[in-house]
Amino acid sequence: IATMTTIFTLRTALRSRQVACTRTRPLLQKCWYRGDSGDAQLNLSAAEAALLQVAKPRSEEILARHTRLPSLEHIPKASLDPNTTESEKDVLELNVRRKRLVYRAKQRGWLEVDLLLGTWASLNVPDLNAKELD
Repeated sequence: IATMTTIFTLRTALRSRQVACTRTRPLLQKCWYRGDSGDAQLNLSAAEAALLQVAKPRSEEILARHTRLPSLEHIPKASLDPNTTESEKDVLELNVRRKRLVYRAKQRGWLEVDLLLGTWASLNVPDLNAKELD
């Protein structure tokens, strides 16, 4: 049970990136996440360090996929018209970027910001060119 508690606590810590862990040991230990300030002191057990090594590459892969610019390479071929020319593909790729940008502006998770930023994005993003989107 103590091992399951440790695994669950580490998963929760990696997800929330706030209060890192409270481990079940004879002496109750706490370690805290302090962002990227460099003040973090990791007091991980061997099992927690092993879990972190397993989770880190997957986390980096998800972050890279989330932050890359959308391109037609990542859209299934069946979703695209096979008769599109290269110039149409460039326009289509730009439209995909615009749509994703508007969606992300509306789905930030904070209602007031979603309304303000989403409304601005809906009105202005369709008029932006590729350089302005970058």
